[in-house]
Amino acid sequence: MSGPPQQPAGTLAQLIEASWATSRQLGPPMGPTERFACLVEEVGELAEALLAHHDIKRRRGSPAEDLPTAIAGVLFDLLVLAHQHGIDLERTYADGLAELAKRARGRSDCGERR
Repeated sequence: MSGPPQQPAGTLAQLIEASWATSRQLGPPMGPTERFACLVEEVGELAEALLAHHDIKRRRGSPAEDLPTAIAGVLFDLLVLAHQHGIDLERTYADGLAELAKRARGRSDCGERR
């Protein structure tokens, strides 16, 4: 890797570009299936960090990854995976939020119908 990792800032598109650039610096390119495997691994690390953060469960012999770092790991792999598939996350996320808002009408915070 040449130099420190880029500090992403700003829009989602900028985060995607920074993540993609960083992924290219980390080693040989990964295909989408390898990147998905990394994402699944990161989600597992997030689960462990979340449980440790709430003092529910800690793995013996290994320090718990802090929660923000675990979330960043999931986000990194998700952004790179979306980039590999040419997905416009800004549009897709906005569309997804609109769909969730439609579903939320008439439901309580826990998802039950009112």
